[in-house]
Amino acid sequence: MKFADPEHFAGDPKDTDRLLNSVTNIFTAQLTAYPYAEHQIRFALSFLKGNAAKWGDNLCRDLREGCFAFTTWNAFEDRFRETFGNPYAKKDAQRKLMGNAQGNGALRSSLSSSTTCDMKPTWAKRPPSMLSAKLSAPGWVTQRQDAILSL
Repeated sequence: MKFADPEHFAGDPKDTDRLLNSVTNIFTAQLTAYPYAEHQIRFALSFLKGNAAKWGDNLCRDLREGCFAFTTWNAFEDRFRETFGNPYAKKDAQRKLMGNAQGNGALRSSLSSSTTCDMKPTWAKRPPSMLSAKLSAPGWVTQRQDAILSL
């Protein structure tokens, strides 16, 4: 199976996923052409231009001199996303979702409360009276704990 080469990447965060998805599709379709992480990384680097190409040139120099190496494609992909990805992707998605909810007050209210970055676990959102309630363990758990403690 033959895929078209990806479009060149100049460092625009909105194009980061497009490049990574394109080269990943090529690696998947042509397993024997890019068997090692270094081959995959060099292939992806060949599609960089502008400031992104400068970053890629430095990486190629480091690879050539042996002073830096990615051991897996995933490690390279993570570094690529850190460097070129949109650091505000989550907030942008939330903002876009909120924009799509215009005109639906109930939906907007629901989204605004559920899309905050307050990542408390469900039990932490319960009223204090529920948190202090003691849960009883099944009998066999209590017996096993007692047996362990008596040792």
